[in-house]
Amino acid sequence: MMKQLTATILLCMLLGGCGFQSGMNKQMDEDSSSKTIRLSDRHEGNNSNMPEADTNRAGYVRYQRQQVTDQKEKTPALNREHLAHVITSLAVQLPNIKDAATLVTDEDALIVYRTGNKNRDESADQVKKTAVSVLPRYYHVYVSDNPEHFQSIANFSRLQTNSRDFDQILTKTIQQMKYSPQGGDISNQEDANGMTNSDRTMRRNAPYGQN
Repeated sequence: MMKQLTATILLCMLLGGCGFQSGMNKQMDEDSSSKTIRLSDRHEGNNSNMPEADTNRAGYVRYQRQQVTDQKEKTPALNREHLAHVITSLAVQLPNIKDAATLVTDEDALIVYRTGNKNRDESADQVKKTAVSVLPRYYHVYVSDNPEHFQSIANFSRLQTNSRDFDQILTKTIQQMKYSPQGGDISNQEDANGMTNSDRTMRRNAPYGQN
């Protein structure tokens, strides 16, 4: 009996400790689950010389709340220029859209385009829905097929969004653009530009809020 017990103890020691090893495995699982997991992390060795492969894979990231709240991982800000690039690129691929330009601010997107479509409302709706499909849901979208507005929105590229007159000039530009067709309502609760009743109230109370 003593020999059997001794053999069992030696076997556990050789395997690194039965209970200890089990505990270590559990701890390793917990540690790995608390780390940021990206799909690309699993393929780093295979893609080091293939930068184009990133565009052919799905994107996947997992965070735990603490990783964001402790500021180790900062929530990324929206890249407005990238959003403007995507919207404009998609817009010029729409039927009858020959030219397009997009301005993206902190909560508004202004798109100006040229169209050969005699149905101006149809083109307005197509351009607007393209932008809505790309932007975060809280954005409001304004469109215009008036070529004069190309310069109007281009002028904003020289301004900072925190400039003293930025909001006032933006509001005036939006009001001018709304003389062009805006397409149909986005939803039962939102008008053609994505504005809700609460949005209008908030903007009326803002320093340069638009109606």
